[in-house]
Amino acid sequence: MGTRSHWYSDEAGPRPGVPPLRSWSSANLLLAVLAAVFILQLLTGIGRYLALDTATLGRPLCWYQFLTYALVHDENDFGHLLMNGLVLFFFAPTVEEELGGRRPFLIFCAAAAVVASLSFVLVEAFRGPGARYLVGASGVGYACLVAFGALRPQARVFLLVFPMKAWTLVTIIMTFALYATVMGSGDGVAHVAHLGGGAFGFACVRYRRVLDAALVRYRQQRASAEQKRRGERKQEVDRLLEKISRSGIGSLTRVERRFLDSASRDLRGRK
Repeated sequence: MGTRSHWYSDEAGPRPGVPPLRSWSSANLLLAVLAAVFILQLLTGIGRYLALDTATLGRPLCWYQFLTYALVHDENDFGHLLMNGLVLFFFAPTVEEELGGRRPFLIFCAAAAVVASLSFVLVEAFRGPGARYLVGASGVGYACLVAFGALRPQARVFLLVFPMKAWTLVTIIMTFALYATVMGSGDGVAHVAHLGGGAFGFACVRYRRVLDAALVRYRQQRASAEQKRRGERKQEVDRLLEKISRSGIGSLTRVERRFLDSASRDLRGRK
């Protein structure tokens, strides 16, 4: 499945060699990280420390697994990494561009991974005790795919060799994930993580304007509070300078001296 996408500009044409790392999109960097971690898994067995193990989640020191599981894949099934990599390669760049660049996209991916793993843990908790494991970036891939479908519903994509519109593909895969989660598939695939990641991707796109507006208000409030704090600080500095002018620096208390020293350091730091 996929759309046409390249890391280079169609107008400039392909350039020989590998582009500088700083010019890579976050999607390509993520793919490189997944490939590097997979090689480390084969060489060192690090995957068992990064995978999400429900039996260890009672220990807060293991909560990092809610995120790191997305970096590792089944060492005995290269197709697991390949499929997730293809989904990210074709669909993630558009999502990154729409979200506004590297930082928002990486936050999106991290949040999608956490939501997908929480979905898995919550559902597995209802299925009784026992250790269960979760690995793979499928939740992030589903988030990118569903977000792409919400952003470009009429885009032409392929499911294997069958062309269809993006919204059709999203409907098919999410319906299957829901069916497999409710009915159980017995295939060892964490369909509920796919479902959670996809739902997160849709929610981010659907309510992006609401989130953007909330973020703008938050930044405005912070800026207003900072401006007020600086104004109050300046008034206090002026009062102390006037006190020094009238009675000399010896008239300042120890607290007032520390305040002036702090204000002076802040002023030098902003210059």
